[in-house]
Amino acid sequence: MQYRVKTYLVWTFIWTWGFWGLAIVLKRLGYDTGYMLMPLMIVASFGPFLGAKSALNLTWRDLPRFLFSGTITSWKLLLPFIGLLILSSFLLSGGDPVGHAPLWLLPIDWAINIIIIALIGGGNEEPGWRGFLQPELEKVMHVPLATFLVAVIWTIWHLPLWWLDRGQNSFLVFFVSVLFMALWLAALRRAGGSVLICVLFYAAVNRIPITFNGVYGLLSVGDTHQISVPYLVLGLFLLTGYSLFLIAKKM
Repeated sequence: MQYRVKTYLVWTFIWTWGFWGLAIVLKRLGYDTGYMLMPLMIVASFGPFLGAKSALNLTWRDLPRFLFSGTITSWKLLLPFIGLLILSSFLLSGGDPVGHAPLWLLPIDWAINIIIIALIGGGNEEPGWRGFLQPELEKVMHVPLATFLVAVIWTIWHLPLWWLDRGQNSFLVFFVSVLFMALWLAALRRAGGSVLICVLFYAAVNRIPITFNGVYGLLSVGDTHQISVPYLVLGLFLLTGYSLFLIAKKM
């Protein structure tokens, strides 16, 4: 187990930090256009996926079984998570979509963008974090400790971004949001046994800040002036409570 975790971490950090490091250098040299940096950012985000592939010694033929594992129960678990996420975000923002877009357009927007985010916008990290590291650590420690450790490693992994495009963001707010995310995703993975539903839920969470007004400010710097704090607390309580319930059922 220790060898596989070390293999995963070495692959994940060297790959990602290598490409993000190159992007930082290019930005410092003045080559900070999206055409230069975005391809490096996307390639870098595949570090956890490649780390899991290496640690588990998966062939490309093995990947579909690894990614699409789980049963129909997995999808039944995903729907309440996404439902609670969207409802609480809608309520805390006062039902105000970014750009004041008509609400009927949101499902179309989500259908398109969740696929993009799942493939290259962050969801592609999940085969590493929840597909490998979370269940691997759960073999030798309790779920809460494994989840906290994954959250810490996941947060540290993101550090180079503060030298790229997150310099104004609060690192503490980011860490707290990662803690919640790590718990919700750990519950989905443990209860459903599916990597794919973790990928899709991660994509849904990443879409929220650019769907409803006020959420981006909340997640970037902890600004609560544009949101309803009671609905924020209620949403966190429901999602976290549901997660703890699912984890307890599998203990």
